[in-house]
Amino acid sequence: LGHAGDYLASEVQAGIDRMIGAAHAYRLPVIAPIFNHDSVEACRQRNHWQARGADLFVIGTDKILVANALVTYSNALR
Repeated sequence: LGHAGDYLASEVQAGIDRMIGAAHAYRLPVIAPIFNHDSVEACRQRNHWQARGADLFVIGTDKILVANALVTYSNALR
């Protein structure tokens, strides 16, 4: 869309809203990504996408597992 990765640009967000509307018009599910290892932020992202109309979520469990393992390892070294 000409915004060099700026997914928060208003034109990009408007395009996402149009895509969600089109999916719902054709009774297709909207699948949103949740890729944050922090549970509070992941819940915030889920709530955000649910409010926009998402029906299903893809969860980045690899990031969650690695982040939790690194915290445990770091704490063990202290």
